[in-house]
Amino acid sequence: MRLVLLSGVSGSGKSVALKALEDAGFFCVDNLPAELIAGLADYARARGEERVAISADARSRETLGKLPEIVEKERARGTDVRVIFLDSSDESLVRRFSESRRPHPLGEGRELKAAIAEERGLLAWLAEIGQRIDTSALTPGQLRQWIQDLVVSDRAPLTLVFESFGFKNGPPLDADYVFDARCVLRSGSGYSSGEALNLGSATGMSGGTEGKDVLRIRKEKGAVQLPAHAEGARSNLAPSSSD
Repeated sequence: MRLVLLSGVSGSGKSVALKALEDAGFFCVDNLPAELIAGLADYARARGEERVAISADARSRETLGKLPEIVEKERARGTDVRVIFLDSSDESLVRRFSESRRPHPLGEGRELKAAIAEERGLLAWLAEIGQRIDTSALTPGQLRQWIQDLVVSDRAPLTLVFESFGFKNGPPLDADYVFDARCVLRSGSGYSSGEALNLGSATGMSGGTEGKDVLRIRKEKGAVQLPAHAEGARSNLAPSSSD
């Protein structure tokens, strides 16, 4: 069994990282007290779970001191344990708390910078036993990519869903890209049978991927290529085209 223990300062992106692991097929539990980790590992093992991720932070600070002992015991049992610690600069944390308008877990009516400093003191030793990732300059998408590259070795392929619709009923609400099929060059337009159609260029819709092909369909084998998304952490994509 693989066990990922995720920790870090509040506002560093632990929720984003945990959701990325959940999307990758991990059995995830957030804010679990350290003394319950061994019991959860036994439960997951009995259920046949092969990948488990647990988040623990300063909210369970009374039991975090037991974490090194728990890690050693699990490794002795043959569990593949990895500890990841997410960190960020004070400036980034202050900005994120200001944007989310959420209170700091250790705030308790104090100044935000004082709560951040106290949390750093509580978790400083934990950063030493885990792999530290600085998320100060990372977007949520970049952090998901980093976590999956670091932990996930057998990432699930991107699920691509095509849907046709009529404009009289409005475009689908869940569509990531909408293409007007009347603007796509069809047979007899000069394209050879093996040549690729770049729908992003044909329709003028780049979807924020300027300079890259959004969606390329090769007519020769019916293959679909998504160069703009192949390196991302997307688990599904839903392009739609009009009748």
